[in-house]
Amino acid sequence: MSKDAKVSGQYLEVLSSASRGAPVAFLMERGESFRFIKQKTDWLKVKSETGNTGWISVADYYDSGEYVALKNNKKKWNPNWGLGLSTGYFGQDKRYNATLAFQVFKALSVEANYSKISGDYSTSNFVTGDVLLHFFHAHRVRPFVSLAYGVFNNEPRKSLIKGDSSSENVSGYGVGLDVNPYKRLIMRFSLGNYQLNQSNKSYIDWRLGIFAHIG
Repeated sequence: MSKDAKVSGQYLEVLSSASRGAPVAFLMERGESFRFIKQKTDWLKVKSETGNTGWISVADYYDSGEYVALKNNKKKWNPNWGLGLSTGYFGQDKRYNATLAFQVFKALSVEANYSKISGDYSTSNFVTGDVLLHFFHAHRVRPFVSLAYGVFNNEPRKSLIKGDSSSENVSGYGVGLDVNPYKRLIMRFSLGNYQLNQSNKSYIDWRLGIFAHIG
C-alpha cells in the first residue's frame, strides 16, 4: 500500500515497533508529509520526508475528520492486557501482589490487584480495583496517579494471638512511575496511602514490580 498524508495535529509520535509499549522513534510536526508503507492489523508503518520509518496506530491518525480508509480501521482505540508481579511493604508488613491490567485508552487503564500481606501477628488478603491515569503515555518514562477501592480481610495467627478474622472496605490513592526499558516490558514503582474504612486505620504502601503486555 502507498498513500501520502500530512500531519494535521501539533505533532505525531512515531513508535519503533507496532506496540503500545514501544519507545518513540521520532516525532513529525504539523504540516510534515509522510507516506504509509504497509498495514499490520491496527498499525501503520510510515516513512517521513527525511526517510525515517516507524509505526503509528490507525486510531492515532485522523485525516480531515475521518479515519484513514484502510482495512480494520473502525476500531478507534487499541486496548492492551497486561500481567504484573510486585512486592513491597504495606505499613510495616511485607506485601506480595499480582495484577491484571487493561488499557482502556492511551492514558487510562484499570487494574485488578490481589495481595497477600504477611505480618508478625496476622496475614491478610487484599483485593482492589484500581484506575490509573498516565502522563506522557507515549514515552518510555510515564508517571501516573491512581485511585483504588476494595476489600481487606485480616486473619490473626492463632498460635500467637487470640482473635477473629475481620473484613472491611478499603480505599486509597497513590502515585507511581512506569519505565519501559524494552518493548512490552514495564518496570514500576508505586507509592500509595490506604484507608481501612471501618477501623479508620491508615497505611503507607510502596511497591516495586515488573509488568508485561500480553495483548
